[in-house]
Amino acid sequence: MIKFLPVLLAYTVIAEAITPEKLIIDAKQGDAIAQYNLAQFYRKNTSSANDRTIAFHWYTKAANQNHISSQYNLAVCYDNGDGTPQNKEKAVHWYNRAAEQGDIDSQYNLALCFANGEGTLKDSKKAIYWFNKAAEQGDSESQYNLAYYYDKGIGEDRYLSKAIYWYKVAADQGHASSQYNLALKYGRGIGVTKDAKQALELYEQAAEQGHLHAIYNIAVIYIRGDGVDKDLIQAASFLYLAIQNNLFEAQQLLDSLNLSQEQKTRAQQLTKTLFTKNL
Repeated sequence: MIKFLPVLLAYTVIAEAITPEKLIIDAKQGDAIAQYNLAQFYRKNTSSANDRTIAFHWYTKAANQNHISSQYNLAVCYDNGDGTPQNKEKAVHWYNRAAEQGDIDSQYNLALCFANGEGTLKDSKKAIYWFNKAAEQGDSESQYNLAYYYDKGIGEDRYLSKAIYWYKVAADQGHASSQYNLALKYGRGIGVTKDAKQALELYEQAAEQGHLHAIYNIAVIYIRGDGVDKDLIQAASFLYLAIQNNLFEAQQLLDSLNLSQEQKTRAQQLTKTLFTKNL
């Protein structure tokens, strides 16, 4: 699935010596940087609807002067209806303007627009194009989505070697879903040589970040003894962790183990030692 990330505004730090009054003077004289910083000031430091409208006004002024960050933030305003009525088509226009200039966040968001047909016709090939642009600049979420498209053959023929490549690149950056999907490949020997140890390591990396299906699959590995000694207590400890975080199928698997009360108690105690910081 396409993963959505919260769209965050990137704020430029304004030197303390530069007051809003000074910014207003420079902005009115056409200084694009002042216009952008003034927009950021109103967007970041105030919360009234009128101030958001003012921020939108100055983003527009700077964006029309080809200021990349203003183009991105203007797109976000249109995308979210922030300071202006929501207009997905205009959001796509401004994401595209900034993306063409290499803005990584705009490239990612534009790819999502094409992927989901928001503000434009759905176009998987264009989604791939822009995910690829952002992926090459190191954006792990774009790397994951690009890998997923290649993996599932969305927009073009399935290209498993490229999928594996981008899953690995994103996984190396700590992207949990990429670690999980890559673990699936190693566990089943799909596109790579089957390697149960590598699969377990990747599942553990994803699980440490709270990926519940990775936690569940670790339990399955210990139940089956796939590359490790069978250990129902260890398996149950992971299932209890998944159950605590509302993965309901984990309860069904746990029940199927038919553990004694003593075994359940030991597993529950072991659960307390597992990675829980991101759950």
